[in-house]
Amino acid sequence: MAKALLRLLPKKLLIANGTAHFENKDILGLPEKEMQAFRGRRIAMIFQEPMSALNPLHSIGRQIEEVLLIHEPQWTKQMRLSKVLEILEAVQLPNPDLIFHSYPHQLSGGQRQRAMIAMALILRPDVLIADEPTTALDVTTQAEILRLIKELQTQEGTGVIFITHDIGVVAEIGDAALVMNSGKVVERGSVKQVLTTPEDSYTRMLISAVPRLSPRPDNPSLSAQPIKISTSSINKTFKSSSLFKRGRVVKAVDDVSFDLRSGETLGIVGESGSGKSTLARCIVKLINIDSGSIFIDDENITTRSNKSLLPLRRKMQMVFQDPYGSLNPRLTVVKMIAQGPILHGTSEKEAIEKALELLELVGLGRSSANRYPNEFSGGQRQRIGIARALALNPSILVADEPVSALDVSVQSQVLALLEKLKDTFGLTMLFVTHDLRVAAQVCDSILVMQKGRVVEYGRTKDVFYSPQHVYTQQLLDAIPGRGFPLWGDN
Repeated sequence: MAKALLRLLPKKLLIANGTAHFENKDILGLPEKEMQAFRGRRIAMIFQEPMSALNPLHSIGRQIEEVLLIHEPQWTKQMRLSKVLEILEAVQLPNPDLIFHSYPHQLSGGQRQRAMIAMALILRPDVLIADEPTTALDVTTQAEILRLIKELQTQEGTGVIFITHDIGVVAEIGDAALVMNSGKVVERGSVKQVLTTPEDSYTRMLISAVPRLSPRPDNPSLSAQPIKISTSSINKTFKSSSLFKRGRVVKAVDDVSFDLRSGETLGIVGESGSGKSTLARCIVKLINIDSGSIFIDDENITTRSNKSLLPLRRKMQMVFQDPYGSLNPRLTVVKMIAQGPILHGTSEKEAIEKALELLELVGLGRSSANRYPNEFSGGQRQRIGIARALALNPSILVADEPVSALDVSVQSQVLALLEKLKDTFGLTMLFVTHDLRVAAQVCDSILVMQKGRVVEYGRTKDVFYSPQHVYTQQLLDAIPGRGFPLWGDN
């Protein structure tokens, strides 16, 4: 719908009928040349996935400057440079000069999203279409992006169409809400009206699927279980250098220690860049640590070679954040799931049968076996990633942001699936997430990370109801829509 307003749909996908009026002018009927001048200057769009929308071959500054080259050809280079640096600072990107010359892959997810926002805002448009601009961002970065958009509305009088699957964000930023299902508007009204007294069953389903910040009850039996994973003072530092730039040192994991008992789910939370994913990759030995020790079932794996770790690979599997990026696009899903067991010596026939059983178990069915990853939705691809991780019958599952980019209804299905599989397979789980509401639903204990260090560690109920560190409280306060009457999170 949003792409149709800006006439960005593929040429073969024609708008059959209808009008879209902006200042009494039907923009759907404008000639393309006139639409090009209109697009970006009067109505701008922030796209959902900045890594796809940004050109990997050009610096961030050059891509933002291109907007000015097209719409303000009379400006001098110095004027363009000054304006780009000004907007980079306005969207609170650190060190605008450095960001200007950086490439998309050199920025974090939150920084790339801010760069996209800067590109959309540089001409101060009358209307801003924001397509999932905070999806997959941590709560503090998300809060800053929402605050930035609110400030734009206040200062410039900009109208905003904010597309999101996060009901908390709707409660936080929206004045009016419009609910779509299967291409149709099923409900509309003020945010308070739609979220507190929804009339449509689909709206009610979406709202009921929102995870509450209500920690699961303590499981006293866990304290009697043996320790499955134990880490002691592990450290990991990344260094980068080049001929033209001074070397950069990042301490991604700094003196981290924890114990994870059999059958327990430990949530690792924190904002982007806090070291969560690096810690998870250290645990599964995708990254070698600099110092410290990691024990799995009382066995020290710290100095083990990759070859000697093959038996461990069966025991410990990982579900990655981006299922599409981690799935081989050239393999059918059944072959992809069977690949691990075959590499570990299982016959192809047996591995294929096991893969078919897992497809049924994760709710995709045997009929999906010969389809390719691009033929599935995001939620379905995540289920494939889970099935692939379970193919080797692991006892430990490391889930890195497994539901961060999914809508609330699919998210609740995947979380319920993980809970069911955890009981079925007797799994111990390390659950990396920036969504504290999700962590409250699935985790027995919580480890809060900031700049590579553990700032708080304890039972979920204690950490969320009685946080001891100011950073934990900041994360809790940044949850969008928290305290909205519907959820009773006060």
